[in-house]
Amino acid sequence: MSDAYVARTGTPPASCPPPTWIRPANAPFWGGFRTPQRPTHDGVDLGAPRNSPVFAVAAGTVVTAECNVSPTHVCDVDGSAAVAGCGWYVEIRHLDNSVTRYCHLARRPLVNVGQPVARGQALGYAGMSGNASAPHLHFEVHTGYPATPQNAVDPLPFMAARGAALR
Repeated sequence: MSDAYVARTGTPPASCPPPTWIRPANAPFWGGFRTPQRPTHDGVDLGAPRNSPVFAVAAGTVVTAECNVSPTHVCDVDGSAAVAGCGWYVEIRHLDNSVTRYCHLARRPLVNVGQPVARGQALGYAGMSGNASAPHLHFEVHTGYPATPQNAVDPLPFMAARGAALR
C-alpha cells in the first residue's frame, strides 16, 4: 500500500527553521566596523592564522574573486600599510541579495566568478595580502548588490541575527 492511502494521525512535524549562517573563520574578533579610529573600515577583522581556511557563511554565487591592490597590483606577497586594497578577495551574493566579502587571502581564491558555493565551503586561506599588517580575515556584509560603502552594514549584529555571532 502506498503512503498516499494511509490515514495519518497526530501532530504534523514542525516546519524546519531557516538555515543558520556560520562564522567565516575559526578566529577571534580583532577589530570593529567603522570605529572612530577607522571610520571607513567597512567590515570587521578576525584574527585568523595564516593559511587557515576561510568559509562561505551561507550559500550563494561568487561574484568576485580577484586581486585588488595598488600600486603594486601583486597579491602573492605579504601586504603592508603602504599598499591599498583588499589583496586577494572573494565576494558572494546570497539568496537575500546580500553580499559578503572576504579580504586578505594568502593566495588566489579556491573559487571562481559564477560558481555556486555552499554554506561552509572553503573559499581560500587567510593571509595578509593587500592593506594588512598581520595575517587575518577582513569580513564585510553588504545589504545589496553590488557591494558599496553605502550598503555596508556592521557584520556583528547582522551575523548574530543569523545564528553566527562573531564575538
